[in-house]
Amino acid sequence: MNYIVLAYSIYLPIAVALTIWVARTLHTNGKIFLVDIFHGQSELAVSVNKLLQVGFYLISLGFAIIKLEITPQWEYNSVTSTNMLVDINNAQSMIEILSYKIGSFILILGLMLFINLFLLLMLRSGSKPKPVTVQQPIVRPV
Repeated sequence: MNYIVLAYSIYLPIAVALTIWVARTLHTNGKIFLVDIFHGQSELAVSVNKLLQVGFYLISLGFAIIKLEITPQWEYNSVTSTNMLVDINNAQSMIEILSYKIGSFILILGLMLFINLFLLLMLRSGSKPKPVTVQQPIVRPV
């Protein structure tokens, strides 16, 4: 088995496991916000929460699959004074490429988590009833 196939077989399970973990965390903890946003309509909140979870799965796994490709890297050869394509040919280069791929995927998942949290907080603050203020009539002395 070459190093690229080994890297694929390491990257994909990690990406899928991270996606499932983050999606379940969002699903579990997001329900409270959604119930509040929908003013106690639990059934609607659960339905929207499930749809948000499916959307998160689709976006995250789609990004993980797009990011799957491992291409040879350009390296400068000082003997021939040319750039050459170099495949992954040892464990060190495989680990370095995997760390970049998994690290960038984790950063994207974290960004998506904070975007979801921010949107839920924005929806929550927009759904709160505004306090009604009664203006007192201005009484002028005669």
